[in-house]
Amino acid sequence: MSLMSSIYHEKQSALLCGRHTLNSILQGPALTDVDLASIAQTLDAEEARLLSSPGGRLDPSLAGGESQNVSTSGNFSITVIERALSIYNISLERWTHPSCASIRQHPETAEAFVCHLSDHWFALRKVAGRWYNLNSLFPAPSFVGDIYLGSALTQLSAEGWSIFVVMGDVARASVAFLNAPLSSACPEGRRWTHEEAAAATRSADDAKKRGEARLAYEQALEFVDANQGRVVTLRTAVPTSGSLAPHSPAISLGGDDEDEDLARALAASREDAQPHQMSEDEQLARALAASCADR
Repeated sequence: MSLMSSIYHEKQSALLCGRHTLNSILQGPALTDVDLASIAQTLDAEEARLLSSPGGRLDPSLAGGESQNVSTSGNFSITVIERALSIYNISLERWTHPSCASIRQHPETAEAFVCHLSDHWFALRKVAGRWYNLNSLFPAPSFVGDIYLGSALTQLSAEGWSIFVVMGDVARASVAFLNAPLSSACPEGRRWTHEEAAAATRSADDAKKRGEARLAYEQALEFVDANQGRVVTLRTAVPTSGSLAPHSPAISLGGDDEDEDLARALAASREDAQPHQMSEDEQLARALAASCADR
């Protein structure tokens, strides 16, 4: 694997997404939890000195020793993120700042973005000319096309995410880490090729779709039979001639063909067993079952 074209990504551990985001920007295991905790401690000390100086007002939480820059679960403040990046002559500028007007028009000309909402951070980063979403909640780097990048950022902003443009020579700052071995201090880190990342993303997406289809199908089964005074789960056999067979073997979860056959059998069984006019609720459940069969 060529390190110049590999994509470094860290998967989520505890609430350490701040560290994952920083290392995604620097494309290597540049910073550890200890490094960031040390920065947070330094910032706390600086803030305490400032607030306890003549004319300063000491925050009660600072007097009690509570950190304003890192939570007990490991979530770091924006101040820690910025101080850590400043070590590499990198800074953050808000996406909405007037100086970022041209980047808002052409986001593909930037090198990286940092996104933050509540307790979660993640980075969008250009690597070897391609944009990737390096969210630590993802199983692998997720490719983002240049055309989609702008709409993705706009959507994130509309959803309340704070977006920061990463300013500075990001590529130069990353050079030192391209050849760095993976670190035991950042065990969640891995380097991916574009092809490996794409395959892992497809696999995760397929698994998610199967799970969503199975959930919709199970809910349709339960909904239909609950309205007849009977509740069916995926471990109950398909009714035949309007009767239940509660002791039949469990339905296999093995393949799409079985799901399709099962959904068709369910629809046929309902049609045979219910010659009366269906209510709107029953029609909705039939439509759900048919939808699952189409998948």
